[in-house]
Amino acid sequence: MQDKEVMNTKEAAAFLRLSAFTVREYAKQGTIPAKRIGGRWRFYLPDLVEWVRKPSHLPQEEGETMTPEEMAAVQRGIEDIKQGRFVSLEEYRDGKRP
Repeated sequence: MQDKEVMNTKEAAAFLRLSAFTVREYAKQGTIPAKRIGGRWRFYLPDLVEWVRKPSHLPQEEGETMTPEEMAAVQRGIEDIKQGRFVSLEEYRDGKRP
Protein backbone atom coordinates (compact mmCIF):
# COMPACT_ATOMS: atom_id res chain seq x y z
CA MET A 1 0.00 0.00 0.00
CA GLN A 2 1.25 3.46 -0.80
CA ASP A 3 2.08 6.04 1.85
CA LYS A 4 -1.35 7.48 2.80
CA GLU A 5 -1.08 11.16 3.70
CA VAL A 6 -4.56 11.92 2.35
CA MET A 7 -7.25 9.66 3.75
CA ASN A 8 -10.91 9.09 3.08
CA THR A 9 -13.53 9.03 5.85
CA LYS A 10 -13.16 5.32 6.58
CA GLU A 11 -9.38 5.55 6.87
CA ALA A 12 -9.54 8.66 9.05
CA ALA A 13 -12.12 6.96 11.27
CA ALA A 14 -9.86 3.93 11.70
CA PHE A 15 -6.89 6.15 12.53
CA LEU A 16 -8.87 8.12 15.11
CA ARG A 17 -10.70 5.04 16.43
CA LEU A 18 -14.05 6.75 15.77
CA SER A 19 -17.01 5.72 13.66
CA ALA A 20 -17.17 7.02 10.10
CA PHE A 21 -20.43 8.76 11.04
CA THR A 22 -18.70 10.67 13.85
CA VAL A 23 -15.80 11.66 11.61
CA ARG A 24 -18.22 12.98 8.97
CA GLU A 25 -20.16 14.92 11.59
CA TYR A 26 -16.95 16.40 13.03
CA ALA A 27 -15.90 17.38 9.50
CA LYS A 28 -19.26 19.04 8.81
CA GLN A 29 -19.06 20.95 12.10
CA GLY A 30 -15.47 22.03 11.48
CA THR A 31 -14.38 20.19 14.63
CA ILE A 32 -11.82 18.15 12.75
CA PRO A 33 -9.53 19.38 9.95
CA ALA A 34 -10.98 18.20 6.63
CA LYS A 35 -11.71 19.31 3.07
CA ARG A 36 -14.46 18.34 0.67
CA ILE A 37 -13.02 17.25 -2.66
CA GLY A 38 -15.37 16.03 -5.36
CA GLY A 39 -18.21 15.86 -2.84
CA ARG A 40 -16.25 13.60 -0.49
CA TRP A 41 -14.41 14.36 2.72
CA ARG A 42 -10.62 14.07 2.67
CA PHE A 43 -8.32 14.20 5.67
CA TYR A 44 -4.62 15.11 5.65
CA LEU A 45 -2.74 12.84 8.07
CA PRO A 46 -0.37 15.50 9.50
CA ASP A 47 -3.41 17.70 10.27
CA LEU A 48 -5.11 14.82 12.08
CA VAL A 49 -1.99 14.10 14.10
CA GLU A 50 -1.82 17.76 15.13
CA TRP A 51 -5.53 17.69 16.00
CA VAL A 52 -4.98 14.62 18.20
CA ARG A 53 -2.01 16.27 19.90
CA LYS A 54 -3.89 19.46 20.73
CA PRO A 55 -7.59 18.83 20.38
CA SER A 56 -9.40 22.13 20.73
CA HIS A 57 -12.56 20.35 21.81
CA LEU A 58 -10.97 19.25 25.08
CA PRO A 59 -9.99 21.58 27.90
CA GLN A 60 -6.23 21.89 28.08
CA GLU A 61 -3.65 23.92 29.87
CA GLU A 62 -1.56 26.22 27.70
CA GLY A 63 1.26 24.23 26.12
CA GLU A 64 -0.11 20.84 27.24
CA THR A 65 0.86 18.05 24.88
CA MET A 66 0.45 14.31 24.66
CA THR A 67 2.38 11.96 26.92
CA PRO A 68 5.13 9.88 25.30
CA GLU A 69 2.87 6.82 25.59
CA GLU A 70 0.00 8.62 23.84
CA MET A 71 2.30 9.84 21.09
CA ALA A 72 3.68 6.31 20.64
CA ALA A 73 0.09 5.03 20.24
CA VAL A 74 -0.58 7.68 17.58
CA GLN A 75 2.62 6.73 15.76
CA ARG A 76 1.59 3.05 15.83
CA GLY A 77 -1.78 4.08 14.37
CA ILE A 78 -0.06 6.01 11.60
CA GLU A 79 2.13 3.03 10.75
CA ASP A 80 -0.89 0.71 10.78
CA ILE A 81 -2.67 2.94 8.26
CA LYS A 82 0.41 3.19 6.05
CA GLN A 83 0.64 -0.61 6.02
CA GLY A 84 -3.09 -1.08 5.45
CA ARG A 85 -3.59 -2.57 8.91
CA PHE A 86 -6.75 -1.03 10.27
CA VAL A 87 -10.27 -2.00 11.17
CA SER A 88 -13.38 0.05 11.83
CA LEU A 89 -14.32 0.90 15.40
CA GLU A 90 -17.25 -1.49 15.14
CA GLU A 91 -14.94 -4.33 14.03
CA TYR A 92 -12.49 -3.44 16.81
CA ARG A 93 -15.28 -3.56 19.40
CA ASP A 94 -16.31 -6.96 18.02
CA GLY A 95 -12.81 -8.25 18.75
CA LYS A 96 -11.24 -7.99 15.30
CA ARG A 97 -7.67 -6.69 15.48
CA PRO A 98 -5.44 -5.49 12.64
